[in-house]
Amino acid sequence: MVYLSNFIPYILFKMAMLNFTDTERAVLSVCQLQGGAQLGYLSEQAGLSPRVTKRTLEKLEQRGVLTPYVLINHFAQGLIEAGIYLTPGSAAADFDRRLTHFIDGHPAIAGVTELGGSFSLCFDLLVTEIAAVSEFLEEFTAATGAAVLTKGIVIRTSRTVYQRKFFGIRPRTGVRSVTLSRPKEIAAIDSTDRRILEICTKFPRCSRRDLARRAKLPQSTFEYRLKLLENAGVFMGFAYAFRSLAAAAPTFRILAEVRKPSAKGARLFESFCKEHRNTVTLNHSIGAWDHEIRAEFESEPHVNEFRNQLLSEFQEYLASVHVISFLGTRKLSSFSP
Repeated sequence: MVYLSNFIPYILFKMAMLNFTDTERAVLSVCQLQGGAQLGYLSEQAGLSPRVTKRTLEKLEQRGVLTPYVLINHFAQGLIEAGIYLTPGSAAADFDRRLTHFIDGHPAIAGVTELGGSFSLCFDLLVTEIAAVSEFLEEFTAATGAAVLTKGIVIRTSRTVYQRKFFGIRPRTGVRSVTLSRPKEIAAIDSTDRRILEICTKFPRCSRRDLARRAKLPQSTFEYRLKLLENAGVFMGFAYAFRSLAAAAPTFRILAEVRKPSAKGARLFESFCKEHRNTVTLNHSIGAWDHEIRAEFESEPHVNEFRNQLLSEFQEYLASVHVISFLGTRKLSSFSP
């Protein structure tokens, strides 16, 4: 028997997609990895006038569909990025308040997502020492009063962010994906560089002139230092995060464990993720899983098709594939798509 409830997410997604005009879909297709590009360039990619492109971006922001952010390659700074998946046990009545206080006050927490399934939370950490990752669980319990029932820890080695393809419109040229990874040489950054990155992260909507003022630097110095950070592979530009929940798009984390590592298997797996219309990011990791995929679908049944396709096409490469639903964001990561 087929229940109507099975179709509700699909119906909501289709209704949300219908709420996007052709103009909005064109802008959405080009701005996600190129949000800081000059308006004329974005307009050319979308096939629209600069005036229409600017007005459309503003409307999408107001509706909560797009959120500007800064794409920073933390790997290039020599930082360790960890993903800690966990489910807390029985907690006190004020657990949510204590959790919020913990998230706001912990210097290593770069982002937090709420999940459904095997885990209920995922913390994205940026640390300088591996020891800080294991200490985090003790800090979590001490701050929230909740023990950790289940956990999964990964150390990420790279991340690739893809342009969303399910809008049905591709940019004429331009960026289709961005990969963040550890370069051969770690960038040497000082307190001024860190202040510039912090200001850019806090105020991604501001003009370069305003950012320089907030950083208390002459604009020429600000532009020069930012260019050096870009050349070093640290500053990757301004972009837009697409809020999938605002479009009623069911979103999932797919956690894959490799059976037998091979260069060919990894290459084919990366190619699959690059071309698949529903993939948003691909992380290469070490630890509980080898790959983390973020994918958005028209309806929940499609994620099972995606999982079965992975197990079928990569049965020699993958040992297991776990699916976890994405419920919301408590803190937007500075590397979130």
